[in-house]
Amino acid sequence: RGQIGGGRPKPGARAPPPEPLPIGTLVNVGSVGSGAVKFVGTTTFGKGEWVGVALDEAKGKHNGTVGGETYFQCAPGHGLFVRRSQ
Repeated sequence: RGQIGGGRPKPGARAPPPEPLPIGTLVNVGSVGSGAVKFVGTTTFGKGEWVGVALDEAKGKHNGTVGGETYFQCAPGHGLFVRRSQ
């Protein structure tokens, strides 16, 4: 499993370029839990690149739809977005 939300580089340090994150990759999202990547890209709700994850447990915030825009589909309460830079 990959890791999302594992922290930031030290101040002044250059972060390596992000590794490819294909749809379907199993990831751990910090202390929230694990799930599968369902979306990678830009959104209308925030700047930068976001990763949409369908969590294994209902610890998320949505079903893949945010602000009326559907980015991916999953069970209610299983969807979560995290910034790709995390």
